[in-house]
Amino acid sequence: MEKSVNSANKNVMKTGFTILYFLLNFFYFLLFNTNHLLYQEQIQLFRFDSAYFYEFLSRPGGLAEYAGTFIIQFYIFPLAASFLVTILSVALYFAIRSLLKKFKISGIYWSLVPVLIIAVLQSDHIYYAGYTIAFILAVLFFNVYSSIENRYIRLVSGNLTWFLLYMVVADFAFISAAVIVLYEVFTAKNYKQRLFVFVFVFIVFLSMIALFRFVYILPLSYKWINPLIYIGNLT
Repeated sequence: MEKSVNSANKNVMKTGFTILYFLLNFFYFLLFNTNHLLYQEQIQLFRFDSAYFYEFLSRPGGLAEYAGTFIIQFYIFPLAASFLVTILSVALYFAIRSLLKKFKISGIYWSLVPVLIIAVLQSDHIYYAGYTIAFILAVLFFNVYSSIENRYIRLVSGNLTWFLLYMVVADFAFISAAVIVLYEVFTAKNYKQRLFVFVFVFIVFLSMIALFRFVYILPLSYKWINPLIYIGNLT
């Protein structure tokens, strides 16, 4: 009984800490970063027309960028801006928490580390909501992928759908690919299963070449975002 009570108390404390963090996140952006968020709204004009939408489809990550641009139009209202940024952080927190459980990593603190990093990046006016959305989708891709119990069906599904993820989230798809490789390597039980991981990596690169050869009129070196650039330019 005592252990049960202690466990319940710890869960309440963890939940309270998590709620407190996101409240602080909300007020941080409301009180100290309103101008950055408002600046993003001022330099963009979201339009509800097909030509504007198709423009985003012409490049990798366009759908995530389009969703981010849709959200940014509400940044004209400080409360809405801070609320939306916080909601994205909450979504990322739960996505990361689910991912870490696949690697037997529990606790809320590790789940909050990526959220804190995103908050730091979001504090600069050149970091947009679309990047966070892409990150969330990349993590969710792995979560869905790893939920498939049969290893071979899982790998085949990943091979067949990874290129779609790249079209939606661009470079963030490599995060999913890297985590998938780690997950499969650590859970592989024999040489044959490890061999399928190398096949997955090969198809990832093959997909990249095919996309830039037949879908996008862009150089293969095209990058939607390089996180190191943003870290180096924080104001």
